[in-house]
Amino acid sequence: MKKLQKGFSVFIIIIIVVVLLGALSVFVFIIQKNTPPIPVQQTNQVQTTKNQVQQPKPTLKIIPSESVNTSPLTLNDDTDLNGTVGVNFNHNFTASGGLPPYHFQLETAGGFPPMGIILDANGRLSGIPSVAGTSYFKACVVDTAGKIKCQDITMTIASKFKVTVTSMVCSPDASDWIAQFSGTVVGPVGASFNGPVQINCSAWTGSACTRQQNDPEQSNFSFTDNAGDGWVYELMGWTDNSQNKCINR
Repeated sequence: MKKLQKGFSVFIIIIIVVVLLGALSVFVFIIQKNTPPIPVQQTNQVQTTKNQVQQPKPTLKIIPSESVNTSPLTLNDDTDLNGTVGVNFNHNFTASGGLPPYHFQLETAGGFPPMGIILDANGRLSGIPSVAGTSYFKACVVDTAGKIKCQDITMTIASKFKVTVTSMVCSPDASDWIAQFSGTVVGPVGASFNGPVQINCSAWTGSACTRQQNDPEQSNFSFTDNAGDGWVYELMGWTDNSQNKCINR
């Protein structure tokens, strides 16, 4: 009898375990059925995003501005300039190399242009010189990178060519008046005072009354000519016969 009761108890336990396992299986089935599947595409996107985050960022390489143009900064110009007192002067400095755009300036410790002449930031040297003589200065160009290049400039200003008649002595000729003219002539080296007749200059040694390098700026002159010649009218500033002092004597 005891053995029978014991066997019945074991049977009951087995039945309970089977029922519980069955209930668990049903519960798991319901959970899986109500849970939506994870899309494969979404998983790939997440993986792709992860891979993108892990990729190293590109390195930005900065090229120094000096390497854009490796040619040296140069001031391209003559070192000797010439002008004349009272005559408008214009000269444009140019540059190359370095890093454009450029601006121009004077080196203050290197002297200054002649009185009446200035240099602007665009490289234009201009003005009306007022004093004869030679000036020494430094013109400089500066590029965008701050590089600077200077050049020594020599500028010579000559006196304006001028003829002044101080005396005219008239004497009658067979058909006209002959006049003896004398006065002074002032001008730069290379200036020449000539006409249809021979002109004598006491201090200018070149032919045709031409000023040479070592001659003084001013010279006395004299010549004899027909007082009615057209070039004499121009020289004297006459506009008609009424101003011809020889004819009116």
